[in-house]
Amino acid sequence: MQRLIDEVRVDLIGFDTDDIKERIFDKLEQAFQGQLRVVREPSHVSVHVKKANKEGNRQWHDMTLKLDCEFGLLSVRKDGWDILSVFDEALDTLRDIATKEKDKQRG
Repeated sequence: MQRLIDEVRVDLIGFDTDDIKERIFDKLEQAFQGQLRVVREPSHVSVHVKKANKEGNRQWHDMTLKLDCEFGLLSVRKDGWDILSVFDEALDTLRDIATKEKDKQRG
């Protein structure tokens, strides 16, 4: 599924339900207004999730979050049981990476 958020193309790959997709889009929109505002020129976001059945009906989620911006292509990989928690962790890590890249450019 693809959507534009503030002129940034967002691709979600491997998500099962529209409800989860909408929640991910909402979290990304909030992140660009808050924790990711350090990124001034985002152009593309890709969120790819792979699932594996473990422990009966529970699913293990392996997520890759990529952001193409003025700092280049930033990529984060996280995994865990709860897909939204995994996404939150990936966003936090992405913010930390973007902040370090911005500090590097300042000198």
